[in-house]
Amino acid sequence: MADSGSGNDFLGQYRAISNKLKKRFLRKPNVTEASDQFGKLALQCEREELPQYAGLCWVAAARCESSLGNGSGEAWDVVRAGRQFLTAEISAKDLGCPSPGGEHVQAAISSFSHAASRWQHQHTQDQPLGGTHQSQCPLAAGLALELGQALRVDLDRIAEAAAQYRHAADLQQNSPLEQLNSLGLLATCKIELGDYDGALSVFNEMVSVLEYAGKPLLGVYCDIMHRGVLGQLWMQEAVHVTQILHISYCLSGHHGSDQTFYGKWKGMLQPVFDLDILCGDSRCPWLPVIILQAIVSF
Repeated sequence: MADSGSGNDFLGQYRAISNKLKKRFLRKPNVTEASDQFGKLALQCEREELPQYAGLCWVAAARCESSLGNGSGEAWDVVRAGRQFLTAEISAKDLGCPSPGGEHVQAAISSFSHAASRWQHQHTQDQPLGGTHQSQCPLAAGLALELGQALRVDLDRIAEAAAQYRHAADLQQNSPLEQLNSLGLLATCKIELGDYDGALSVFNEMVSVLEYAGKPLLGVYCDIMHRGVLGQLWMQEAVHVTQILHISYCLSGHHGSDQTFYGKWKGMLQPVFDLDILCGDSRCPWLPVIILQAIVSF
């Protein structure tokens, strides 16, 4: 990372550009020039490994593009800002000192959301008039997926990633294959969180999407249907056994919170889901063994 001297130099340049935007007597500020300079300063910060400063510069450039009425340029600038904020949080996490309160993550989510709204607005304006169904912008769904992957894979923030996958799936109702991919990622998050009832609902939704797509199912759709039905069966068993074992756990006089129980039970079931649901193994040989181990240990 760059030292404090680079940070002080950045602040000086940032203030100098910002001062050019102040209104002066009989002089109109050159917003286009300021936008270009903010962009150059952002690239300089990226080269010097100052992603949080680069994000601030891209946000400032986006404001300039907004004042110029350039919605597309504004959207792309805030996307660049969001990516830099994510990079800053990932770097901080790797160093073992994530940002307090997750402000970098919140800034990234806000940036991606703003870009998605701008693209959706422009997409709606470009659509021909007529009809009652409003089509969704594919770029907005792509942003939600990108953010979800970063939150889940790089930052281990599973719950927030699940919300992004849910949003992406809602935006992909006119693209069944892409929607099924997003729902599959959402189901994986539900399983990792130990929310087997929620995962069952997602698998039910996947099967409904496939049934709506029509029959006969061919190719990749047939494979997804196989995994979706298999996921339904696994989640039904997981939900039922979890409920039974939870009652047994409470009646046997164990002292501990529900989190202790679910953490233990999730640890036993996770290898099953990793091996069978995510890999699509139809033989499913592991669940009886895991359940037997759970009954004996509880």
